[in-house]
This record gives sequence, C-alpha cells and structure tokens, in this order.
Amino acid sequence: MKVIKNLKKLRIKSDKELMIKDYEKKKIMNKKIGNSKTFTNVKSILSNGIIELKSGEYAYLFHVQAVDISLSSSLEQNSFYYQLRQLYLIKGLNLKQYKLDKDLNFNNIEENLNYTYLKALNNAEQLSLLEEQKKLLDFFKHSKDRKSSTYYWVIISDSVDKLKEIAIDVEQICSSLNNPIYLTLIKNQLEIKQFLQDLYFQDCNLSQLVYNDLYDTIIPRTVEETPNYLKIDDYYVQMVSIKRMASKVYKDFIDGIFNTPNIKSSISIYDNFDTSKFINTLDYNYRSLKTDRNNSKKLSDVTELDEQDEAMQLLMSELKTGNEKLKMFTLNLALYAKDEKSLNEIYKNLKAYCSTSSVDLDICRFRQLEAWQNFDLTTMSFKDYSKPQPTLTISASFSNSRSYFLDPKGYYLGYDYTSGLPVYYDCFHKTSSRKNYNIAVVGTSGSGKSFTIKKMLLNEYARGSKIFILDAEKEYGDLVKSNGGHFINLYSRTGGMINPLQLRLLPSEDEENISEILDNRFNFDSPLAKHLGYLETFFHTAFESLSEKEWILLSKLLETLYQRFGITRNSTVEDLEKFSNNDYPILTDLINLIKEYLSKDLGEERNILLKQLDILVSKFESGPDYLLFNGHTTIDLDNDIICFDLQELLFSKNARLISTQMLSLLTYLSSVLVANKIKNERLNKEQRMIIAVDEIHLYNEYIEVLTLLSQLCRRVRKYLGSFLFATQSVQDLVGSNDVIKYSRAIFNNCQYQFIGHLTEDDFKAYKDLFQNHPLTDTQVKFLSSSTIGQFLLNIDDKNRLLVCIDATDLEQKKMGELKQKKVES
Repeated sequence: MKVIKNLKKLRIKSDKELMIKDYEKKKIMNKKIGNSKTFTNVKSILSNGIIELKSGEYAYLFHVQAVDISLSSSLEQNSFYYQLRQLYLIKGLNLKQYKLDKDLNFNNIEENLNYTYLKALNNAEQLSLLEEQKKLLDFFKHSKDRKSSTYYWVIISDSVDKLKEIAIDVEQICSSLNNPIYLTLIKNQLEIKQFLQDLYFQDCNLSQLVYNDLYDTIIPRTVEETPNYLKIDDYYVQMVSIKRMASKVYKDFIDGIFNTPNIKSSISIYDNFDTSKFINTLDYNYRSLKTDRNNSKKLSDVTELDEQDEAMQLLMSELKTGNEKLKMFTLNLALYAKDEKSLNEIYKNLKAYCSTSSVDLDICRFRQLEAWQNFDLTTMSFKDYSKPQPTLTISASFSNSRSYFLDPKGYYLGYDYTSGLPVYYDCFHKTSSRKNYNIAVVGTSGSGKSFTIKKMLLNEYARGSKIFILDAEKEYGDLVKSNGGHFINLYSRTGGMINPLQLRLLPSEDEENISEILDNRFNFDSPLAKHLGYLETFFHTAFESLSEKEWILLSKLLETLYQRFGITRNSTVEDLEKFSNNDYPILTDLINLIKEYLSKDLGEERNILLKQLDILVSKFESGPDYLLFNGHTTIDLDNDIICFDLQELLFSKNARLISTQMLSLLTYLSSVLVANKIKNERLNKEQRMIIAVDEIHLYNEYIEVLTLLSQLCRRVRKYLGSFLFATQSVQDLVGSNDVIKYSRAIFNNCQYQFIGHLTEDDFKAYKDLFQNHPLTDTQVKFLSSSTIGQFLLNIDDKNRLLVCIDATDLEQKKMGELKQKKVES
C-alpha cells in the first residue's frame, strides 16, 4: 500500500511539474506572439519560398555573392555603376539590401586538415607542420574577429505575379553586368528561417528550426524599448540611421559603414519620388551655387564649385529628359553587443568614422522600435530618415563588396589587407575560372618574394606534395635541410646524375596520348621514338656543329645500341617499367659502338661521318661533359623535397653546358610528371608535384632553356603539377623578341600572380609580359607603396586580393627565415 501511495505522490508531483512547464511554455509563447505583433512583419513562409507579410505584401529572399570592384580600373567601376542603375529603374521595385555578420566556416578546411594529418602519421616533419596548422585553425575558429559580411536582398511586392516579374528582371540585369552579381533565390523554408533568425538575433539549432513553429524559433522572448536602444533577449541593440550626408563624400564611404562588424545593416530602396518637386529644389540650389561661385575668391573653392555646377547641370538635364529617376533611399543600422559598454564603443567608433566625411549619424531616440520596424521586411518609409536619391548615386553606393577567401582544402597563407580576415589558399583548387595550378611571384628585392615562395612550398610539402626546386642562388638551403630534403649539385657528379640515354615518358601535347599511357595502349606511340626526338635536341645542344647527316647516322647507331640492351621501337611502357637505371646504355657504350663501326670498312662517306661523330662524342670521355652526362642515373627521387643546386653551373657561364644540363634536367622532370600521373591513376591517389624556379630572369640568355620552361609551364597542368616561378627583375625578361615571346608564354600560362612592390621600370615590363592580366590604376597605387610581405594576388579576372603573407615561428624556422632574422639582428 505504501508503495502505491508513493507512486501516486510521484505522479501528482510529475503532473504538477508538467503543468508548470506547460504554463511556462505557454507564457513564453504568448510573449513571443505578443512580440511578433510589433517586432516582425513576417506572417508565414509558403512552400514555394514566397514570404507572406502581415502588411498583405509578398517577398522573395535572395542570397547575394559579394562583388569586389575596388581593385578594378576607374573605367570598369564607372561602367559597373552605370549598368547597375538599370536595376533601380525597374518599375515597382521595392528592394531591401541586408548585411548580416556570419562566422567564417572552417569545416571543410578542418576536415581536409584532419585527413592530411592521418596520411602523414609516418612523417615527423610533416606532422609538426600540420599540428601547427591545426593550432592556427583552432585559434581562428575561436577568435572574436572572424566574422564576415553576408549579403541578402529582399524584393517586396503587393502581388505574387508582380513579385515574380520583378524578380526575373532583377536576375537578368545582375547577370548581364560587366562584373556580374550572382543571386541565388532561396526557396527552401529552412534556409529562409535561418536568415530570419540571424536577422532577429536568435540562435536556434537545426532541429529547432526544422520541427518548431515559425514564431517559436525566430521571434525573441523579450523585447524591451528604451529611449536609446532595444533589449532583444541577451542583446543590446541600438538603431541608428544617417540623417544628413554631405554632397560629396569620399569613395567607398557607404561601403565602410555598411560592412562594419557587429552591425546588421539595411538599405531600403523604394517608391519613385516626384521629380518635379525635386527639380524645383535643384533649381533653387543651383542659383545659390552660382552666387557662391561668383563671390568666391579662393581658387580651390572655385574649382570645387565648378565641379558641383557641372554635376548639378547634368543631373537636372537627366531628370528633365526622363533618363534619370529618383528613389527614396534609407540606410538603417542595428548596432549590437552583449553589454552597454561594448555597444557604446561600437557607436563611438562608427561616429568617428562618419565625422571624417561630414555625415550626421543619428540615434533614433524614442523611436527605436519604429526604426526596427522599418529595418524589418517592409515597404514602410522611415520619415525624417528617407531621402530622395538619383539611381546613379544609389548604384555608386553599392556595398555588397566584402568577400573572404577560404579555399576548402587550403592552408593559411596570410590575412586580407582590407578586412584582416585569414586567407586560406590552395593553388590546386580547380573551378571554371581557375584552370591551371601555375604561380608567378613578382617583386623587387626586399618585397618578401622568397619568403612567400618558401611559405607556399613548405605548406605544400606538409600536405604531401612533391617539391622540386631549381635554386640558382642557394636561397633554399635552410628550407631543404630543416625538412630533411635532398640536395643535388648539377655541376658535380657527387649529388647525382641524369643519364641522357635513359628512356623517359615524355609529356604529350594532347590528352588522348595520356589516356593511351594509362590504358596501356601506348604500343602505337613508341617511347623510343619520342626519346630519340629528345636526343636529337640534346646532341644538337651539346655539339653545336652537328650536321643533319651526322644526326641521321647517329640516330641509327642509337637504335642499334638500344636493340643490344633489349629496347626497340615496339617496346611498351610496361616493358620499360621493368628496367632499372643500370639497365640502360650510357654514353661510354655509344662511344664504344662508334669505335666498333670505325673498325669496319663501311665506305668512304660513312667512315668520314663516323670519324666526325667519334671526335664529337669523345667530349663525354673527360672533362665537365663526362662528369655531368656520362653515367647511369643516380638521382634519388624518394625524398619529397629535392633541390637542384644550379649556382655553380650558372656561374660557369658556359652557355653550351648550361643549356645541355638544363635540357637534361627539365626533360627528366617532365618524365617524372608523366610517371607520377600513371602511378596516381593506378593507385587511385593524388600526389601533386610542384616545380619551383626562382630568379627565372637569370635564364634570359639561354633561349633553349626559356623554350623548355614555357613548354613545361603549358603542359604541367595535365599531370596534377604546378609550375611556380619568381623574378625580382621583370625588365630583364623583355630583351630580344625571342626572350619576350617565351617569357610572355610563361607569364600568361600562370593562373595565379603574386605581385609585390615594383619599380617604375618593372611596371612597364610587367605591362608588356602580362597582357592577359593588366594592372589597374588602383592596383598600381597599392603596389607602389606596398611594404615587405604585401602582395596583390590575382586569382582570376574578377577575383583579386590584397594579401599580407604571414607565417608562424615554426614555419619561419622550417623556412630558414627565423635563423636569418637572428643573424641580421
């Protein structure tokens, strides 16, 4: 009995708790319903994505991709604004432009970093770098200053049919701009809820948004109004608007206000204004302007008044002819913080910013709720704060411009000069506008060029890429040593040798041959035939006096030599894969074969040719030719960082040896690229390769080398490879017509350009070389005053960044830069 009584008591107690909970829920819901009457104009979200408003109107929600035109030329910007004004001339357009703050999403970067970390468990050097990247990523994820601007447009109309018509017009105009604005119509109810909860200072999880009522998720529990701010749940929100703006403010001023962090921004554009009234006002202001002009004695004042005179006359003419319209324009700001002190600090900073351009920023005192209601999805005009503006003025205040750069598989490169947000970059990220992986780094001495290259190479090494460095000035010694890399001196036999007679899988100009390699159908395109083509270039470079007849005989001798080693024109890729380095003939074998044929009587003409060939190839029996070319390949490619030391070779000034050795090296690297692609396909993996050539201007004396570099730059993308080159002397690459031809081919085959500080002469040379990527006046201005580590990064024609290259202490140590700084200090 006692047990039953106790159970009854428990039931009564639990029932009371449930009743209290239900009561509290109803109480909260009643508050939310009460708040919704004055706080929001949203009534419901229909299944087709149309938002039904309490005012009897309907709305579409668009997500807007940022368009940064700040680095475009003045001509491009003016063209963009003039085209954009057509948007605001759409009849019946009621448009709200919102900026909300969103935390940067590092999820894809983190997922890829964790995956890369697991793959590198057996490599201590890579692990230490990846652990550093993980710490850095964790810092950014929890940093307060990691918010970015996210843009939305809301179109409102009094009927669904009109709404659809206007939406089509808006999308067509935006897509046809010279810098297109990409709009995405949001029809998914969940995504619309997410936008509304962000707008209304709510933070519901996904399950709440999916299963709960609209008002239960997006409406605050408490909304309190004070004369100076609103208390919306845990947030202090201050509604601010611009009451008066000077006739002339500096460029991008509105953009600076609109994109301030911890401020939700709204621009309202609606209602055609009665032009006749405005013209009368303009006429009166014009007469006043004329009076001021006639009475002014200062030249600077006269010049400014003349500019205003011209602008006012043009505006009046446009309005009278009907080419220009006036729209009511309002800029409302919702400053928000968790406490009053922080809120006041945000307002204080914003006020200081506005004071620089004679702009009156007004706290909507005693009208905070009214200001919020005008901030919401509505066509209500905010009296005293709405001003008539010409459509061209409105388009020139376009502020959906702040973007961030986070490649989903990128590494931390540095931070954006404009926003201070981290930049995560991956040269192997491929899109419709990013078609190859090649990189050019250009900058004068002291611009941070080498630092930038080392930073990129180090992070690519950490990600498992295979790095080949052609080091002309021994700049990369510490980087290679710090990461356990391998040195090869190409003017010495000790570091390793490349056997020119060892057959290589050479890149093809078309993709079909690559498929044939991978499908093991390469029998019809003999590797030997291709390699003999390479050897023709090799011997013509090594023997400047080699005649056509001599080469024909030499090629036949080479085929005979290869037959003795089991290689014929019918040998396939699979056959060659069974060969080791020591299974191939070397130049001593060729010399012996020529001597063998000399001992036979093959006719007078043949004997003369053989004697001449014997004299030529005897170069490989001694001296530097023997040291560099006569032997089996001994280069060890097992390491992931291989540095070819070219300093002694280039210092020799022996053009023949330099060209021949570089031919041998670059052809060998080309074959490594092909072999790597075959390996990747067979093992279903993606090891990337980077060939880095620093101080490329040092090769301008060797046309054969520039030719090979331009071919490599063009072909490398087919083999999951990146060609990275740098120069501190662009003007050295615009010498003869041949130098310009091949230099331009290299530069224009680079997807990415990192451009640091340049001299005036380098600017001129850059203009000649980068014909496909010309610099604008704005970019030139930045570069002429940029400091060490600041670069203009051109991603594609529409995507440019001002980036400050940054590296952690560990990275700098691994790059050899920390040690160098200590020595300098």
